[in-house]
Amino acid sequence: MIKKEKIKIWIKPLLWAIVAAIVARIFVQSYVLTDTRMRETLNRGDYIIIDRTAYGLRLPITFFALPLNNNCIPFTNIQSYVILKTFSYKRIGFKMPNRLDVIAYNFPLADELPIDLRPVRVSRVMGLPGDTFAIANKKVFVNNKMIDKGLSNLMFQYRIVTDGTYFTKQFLDSLGLEGKMISDMGVYDFYMSPAMVTFFEALPHVKYIREVTGYKGYNALYYFPANSSFFDWNKDYFGPLIIPYKGYTVKITYQNIDLYKRIIRAYEGNDLFIDIYKKKVFINGKDATSYTFKKNYYFVMDDNRDNAFDSRYFGFIPEDHIIGKAKFVWFSIENKNGKSDINWSRMLKKIK
Repeated sequence: MIKKEKIKIWIKPLLWAIVAAIVARIFVQSYVLTDTRMRETLNRGDYIIIDRTAYGLRLPITFFALPLNNNCIPFTNIQSYVILKTFSYKRIGFKMPNRLDVIAYNFPLADELPIDLRPVRVSRVMGLPGDTFAIANKKVFVNNKMIDKGLSNLMFQYRIVTDGTYFTKQFLDSLGLEGKMISDMGVYDFYMSPAMVTFFEALPHVKYIREVTGYKGYNALYYFPANSSFFDWNKDYFGPLIIPYKGYTVKITYQNIDLYKRIIRAYEGNDLFIDIYKKKVFINGKDATSYTFKKNYYFVMDDNRDNAFDSRYFGFIPEDHIIGKAKFVWFSIENKNGKSDINWSRMLKKIK
């Protein structure tokens, strides 16, 4: 009897704890940064809280999913699942993100999985539905206005030339820099913030520093829309283009279909055929000269601009892929000299 009474005493608190955990998981989510794409805003090892209600609560799309022994989908780094049932996208109390918000979203290219099981990414919103978006010489313009000049945490690639002096590994590790030596004559490429650039400029053996910028069209085949014969955009020169929005009708041509073919096929579920001989576009079996979008889309960028993987590479983020707003760092671990330590200075740091 005594054992049964003890069990009863513990059952109620345990059940309440389970319910509280489930409720908390509905409204907030924790995510850990494993890369440096958002440095200096977010560092590798930051554990962040995502407010799932910031833009309206997205209801579950997957009813039940069972991981398959940590096996990944072949030729990808994506977890595979047994999925019982999925539902259509619904959101309670939708509110559009603000430009420059740091958001969490499901990676849109993981077509093998339901939306809410796709890998989570964190980036900054730069273009809203209906915006005219462009990048010129690394500067971001929205509706003909430069919008990123107030962001102090941005990082870019810089070329450093010394008088032949080497930077020791210990020195570079202490700064936490990513990059490499270009020449044993004292030439280096590093991803740096403006503050770090100022630091290097003050070193007596540094001759000069310059920002590394690709010319227009350089490596364009690797950037959205990838492998296109009609667009020469890259990470430093991009657009202009209008971010698609629900109800917007765009003229469709053989020359511009590369911008919209993924939206039409993957995100909005149409059959698309491009006749390269007749230079015509067919949507759901009909000759198409226009298309009206069913969803809102966003353009996101990483703060480590030259060491990024964002909309410049994979295109637009559909509204239904947005999870919520990244609010603050609740815990952080940094790696120094091969050892992991708690980074107390980043604890409870607000994300902005």
